[in-house]
Amino acid sequence: MAIRDEASPASRKRFAKTMDGGPAEWAVDGALGSDGGVGGVGVWIFGYGSLIWRPSFPFVERRWGYLPGWARRFYQGSTDHRGTEQSPGRVVTLLPEPDNVVWGIAYRIKDDDRDRVLSYLGVREQNGYDVRSLDVVLREGDRTVQALVYLATPGNVHYLGPAPLEDMALQISGAHGPSGANAEYLLELAAHLTEIGVHDEHVHELADRVRIHQRTRMPFYDPLRLPLFHRTSTN
Repeated sequence: MAIRDEASPASRKRFAKTMDGGPAEWAVDGALGSDGGVGGVGVWIFGYGSLIWRPSFPFVERRWGYLPGWARRFYQGSTDHRGTEQSPGRVVTLLPEPDNVVWGIAYRIKDDDRDRVLSYLGVREQNGYDVRSLDVVLREGDRTVQALVYLATPGNVHYLGPAPLEDMALQISGAHGPSGANAEYLLELAAHLTEIGVHDEHVHELADRVRIHQRTRMPFYDPLRLPLFHRTSTN
């Protein structure tokens, strides 16, 4: 099974075949912020890239939090979502960095949905990502939970690794895949981090460089220029 988009109507429709509820029910569940009585039961999934604004799976709780001891980098090649085999895009992965933290969103999934959600994520993150269980500190109350985290290691065939920021910005500016423009991915990530007052030097410097390149093309994509009601709200 191939997922065309991180959260496109087509991919949601295909995923709905494996879920009890459809997309409308998932949106309601996600907006509730709690499950009304199951407490801490379930599994946590931590998103630090497109999962921040496009989870595309049902969840009962959503919290901003951070992953200590890691750094977010645009080192993973994307040929299935934000690029092609001929022109790969760049998406984020994690690298160990003891004195750093990575902010993202932790989603709590009901036990009943666990297998189906993980099956979906296994397809969505199949292009070089492995899953690990890591400690995530939630923003509210400094509570630590164990969460599943998808990360791409240097050993996978799609790993691009480091490059000069200007070279990465040019690559991201020009890449486009089935899920859309690579620049959209970067600028959405930068915008959501900005909204909660988080400055990720690597992400935001890349975003600044990409905006410069995009200003030479009309129209260019910048979520910070969109009306607030057009953006996805988060808890």
